[in-house]
Amino acid sequence: MEKRWRVSVQRKLTITVDEDVYEGLQKVAGRRKIGRFLQDLARPLVVRSKLESAYKAMAADRAREAEALDWAEATCGDINNAMADQLTTVSKRRLSEKEGTLSGEDMRRVAEAIHTQLDL
Repeated sequence: MEKRWRVSVQRKLTITVDEDVYEGLQKVAGRRKIGRFLQDLARPLVVRSKLESAYKAMAADRAREAEALDWAEATCGDINNAMADQLTTVSKRRLSEKEGTLSGEDMRRVAEAIHTQLDL
């Protein structure tokens, strides 16, 4: 199989930020590294096609899915308490069967715990 290389074209972008934001970026990212820092932050929010294809590929990998299901069942088992400090996300494509539902009151409590944990 022939290997194909994708050439990444970079574009220059000029933005205006407040002085305190600029100083914070320099402290966090480092001098001459702000562009890369901002690109790494923005990429997951604006480049979705690769993420979608990655989710599709992961969902198609039956062995990986079985391993993930085994891990989830061993880790969580049949629990009755939601742990808002142990949040994770998963593509809807990876969900195959509905296990149950939460009452409106339980959903309100879960949402409240998440808001508290994430300081929203």
